[in-house]
Amino acid sequence: MGIILKQSIKGTIYSYLGILIGFINVAVLFPILLSTKEVGLINILITYSILFAQFSSLGLANIITRLFPYFRDKQNNNNGFLFLILSIAFVGFIIGTSVFILISPTLINEHKTQSPLFVEYIYYIIPLMFFLLFFNVLDAYNKVLYNATFGIFLKDIVLRLLNLAVILAYFFKLISFEKFVLFYILTNGIIVFLLILLLNIKKEFYLLPKFKFIDKKLRNSIISVGIFGIITGLSGIVIANIDKLMINIDRNLGLSFTGVYSIAFFYGSIIIKPSLAVKKISSVLIADAWKNNDTKKISEIYNKSSINLFIVGVYLFLGIWCNIHNVFKILPEEYEAGKYVIFFIAFANLVEMFAGVSGTIMGNSKYYKTLSFFMIILVFLLIISNYILIPLYGITGAALASFLSYCVFVALRYFFLLNKYKFQPIKIGHLYVLLLGVFVMIVLEYTIPKANYFILDIAIRGAVITIIFGVGVVLLNVSDDINKKINNLKHKLLKK
Repeated sequence: MGIILKQSIKGTIYSYLGILIGFINVAVLFPILLSTKEVGLINILITYSILFAQFSSLGLANIITRLFPYFRDKQNNNNGFLFLILSIAFVGFIIGTSVFILISPTLINEHKTQSPLFVEYIYYIIPLMFFLLFFNVLDAYNKVLYNATFGIFLKDIVLRLLNLAVILAYFFKLISFEKFVLFYILTNGIIVFLLILLLNIKKEFYLLPKFKFIDKKLRNSIISVGIFGIITGLSGIVIANIDKLMINIDRNLGLSFTGVYSIAFFYGSIIIKPSLAVKKISSVLIADAWKNNDTKKISEIYNKSSINLFIVGVYLFLGIWCNIHNVFKILPEEYEAGKYVIFFIAFANLVEMFAGVSGTIMGNSKYYKTLSFFMIILVFLLIISNYILIPLYGITGAALASFLSYCVFVALRYFFLLNKYKFQPIKIGHLYVLLLGVFVMIVLEYTIPKANYFILDIAIRGAVITIIFGVGVVLLNVSDDINKKINNLKHKLLKK
């Protein structure tokens, strides 16, 4: 866990610096400067671009993570691996763009009544799709070179700082809204260029093919992993965005409610950031462990990721939900409809963090096809539950649908790994963490009065959560990693 812990801490720091910048961008400036329809437009453009970029990748994320260990050879320029994946990406982009152009009349027809602003900007999806596709491919390649944190730095900090610059330019009326949308998209191209620059500096940007290295067995593996990678990747994107798409086309909701939902979704998604960093970093080590059939190492990573991520998730959930009244002092009044969106999305993400890296383990194992099947089940669950719950409860129904569907998805992965490998990450420590979280909520609800100034109130509640929850976690010794870090810190301080 040394590499994972070291890079996870670094990646999490980048992620939360990014959250701070993103908070200023999305949670503060967007609601003030843009109408709910304009907020909805930005999010729908990003949603469709991500969807088409994932389709265009032709399963490259899986191919890179699972098969790079077989190409890895620094002396031989990794046997032409970068040329191979970029070639597949270019072909995928042509296919994806062609499909988009073919279905764009249908998209325009679907959105022209409820979301005419989206129709006006629909073709901005193509350049954004291009930038997202090639950033994801190059970032995945850089990740398997054991440098997962630079991509996090670019996406979570550099991109958001560039977006902040664009937002401020719009705020000071230096650019029109049309230019704002254009520049907001072009910032994604800048981080692609910076990633290429890094790979060049590291002398890892080799574009010479080595077709002879790819024998029949390896070619078949690439095709098989790629096909199921497409299914898994597309399923993942649909899972992450189906709620926004279904809200946007609902006759009673549309682009404005999509904007409200997107801002609330941002708050609910804050707690998942450490999980994303851990999964990204651990996937390389898990892929290598599967290659060596080292199930003991995989089990260790699974166990530690589950308890550590659950601790962080509960802590952050407390921070968000115990300050929910303060959140709506920051946001304009029309966003109050998103209160329980924040609750259910945060809870769904907490369930996912409880599962640790179970999805990463399955995705890198010989049972990666089973994970694809589980994701298809999740897609159907989300579509059906959104179809039922959105008309009944509006945007809260969409968030509730996500929570219920994720509970099923996590349970499927858990029981599969338990049955196949006897992996069992759930310990008594999980119960201690849960009870500790409930205790903190009771203390804050019934003993701590709300301060008049929301910043002071946030500070007081944050301090209470940190002290009670943090001390409780250490005293109960629920995480060896956390207690080891605390003991090392004590030792260093005593030495001084």
